[in-house]
Amino acid sequence: MKTIKLSISLIFLAGIYLAKGATHYVVTNQVVNSEYEKILTTTLEKIANTKEISEQYDNVNLLKRLNSLYPNEWRTDYYIAYLDIKLFIAGDHTTNTSLLDEAEQEIASLHKDKDVNESEAYTLDGYLYYAKIIL
Repeated sequence: MKTIKLSISLIFLAGIYLAKGATHYVVTNQVVNSEYEKILTTTLEKIANTKEISEQYDNVNLLKRLNSLYPNEWRTDYYIAYLDIKLFIAGDHTTNTSLLDEAEQEIASLHKDKDVNESEAYTLDGYLYYAKIIL
C-alpha cells in the first residue's frame, strides 16, 4: 500500500512540475508575441503616417529587419509584399519590377506557412496580379 501511495505521489509531483514548465513556456511565448505586436504596431503606425514614397522604402526595410527577428510570424511577410506592390503602383512601372518579384517571393512564402490566414494570402495574390496588369 505504501508503494502505491508513493507512486501516486511521485506521479502527482511530476505532473505539477511538468505543468509549471508548460505554463512558463506559454508565458514566455506570450511575452515574445507581445514584443512582436508592439514593434509591428509601431511600424504600421509609422507606415500609415508616412507621406513620402522614399520613406516607405525605409519602412519596408524596417519590416525586413522585424522579419529577421521573428521569422515565424507571417504578418511581416504580408506587409512587406503589400508595401512592395503599393510602391510599385505608386512609382515607375517600367523599371521597378524588382518590387513585384520580391512581393511574389513573400507571397509564395505566405502560402507555405501553415499559420497564415489564407484569405489574406489570396487577397495579396489578386493585388499582385492587378499590379502586373499595369505593366
